[in-house]
Amino acid sequence: TNSPLEVSYLDTSICSGEIVTINGIDYSTTGDYVLDTLNAAVGCDTIWIMRLTVDLFINDTVFASICEGDIFTINGVDYTMTGIYLIDTFPSAGSCDTIRTLDLTVDPLPVVDAGPDRLLDCQVQLVTLDGSLSSGGTPVWTGPGINAGNQNDLTPDVTQPGIYTLTLTSGQSCSTSDMVEVMLDPQSVTAQARALPDTFFSCIIDTVILQGLPSG
Repeated sequence: TNSPLEVSYLDTSICSGEIVTINGIDYSTTGDYVLDTLNAAVGCDTIWIMRLTVDLFINDTVFASICEGDIFTINGVDYTMTGIYLIDTFPSAGSCDTIRTLDLTVDPLPVVDAGPDRLLDCQVQLVTLDGSLSSGGTPVWTGPGINAGNQNDLTPDVTQPGIYTLTLTSGQSCSTSDMVEVMLDPQSVTAQARALPDTFFSCIIDTVILQGLPSG
């Protein structure tokens, strides 16, 4: 009766990209490999088999997003473009190293246009702001003639001169603003009250409060 050969196993593990060399032969892929057969002086020969396991590196990914023009800083390094970046590698006792990467997304800014400047005079005492957007979202106006009733209108009607700002925020919380000026035609100023401060009458402003100071 033939007796089976004795089998001896060598369990080995390496990290991806590494090599184990035995008897002048390199091994780098998970598998079982016959390394040698040992002749026994008495009894059956022994087959020496290596069971090799190739472990993967541990990946740790930091996901982040910023708006166009912003900067994301980690480990003292600034990042401004969409991409995947190797941050660092941490050695691990008893296992493969941990590779830390940054997955950065740079979201574009929405495009908003507050429209051309407007002019108020005695004939035109109400103007319509001509805002426009490049994408979806809720417009928000601010300015002297803006209130809760018209701040979200893309083309609100206003009657007061001043600077008006149109702001749009995207779904990624990126905001862009544009400004327009509503001017008062200087020729519409009909009188000036010499008080402190100077106050003007016009076809639009027909009431002023004088703030005189005593002379002594």
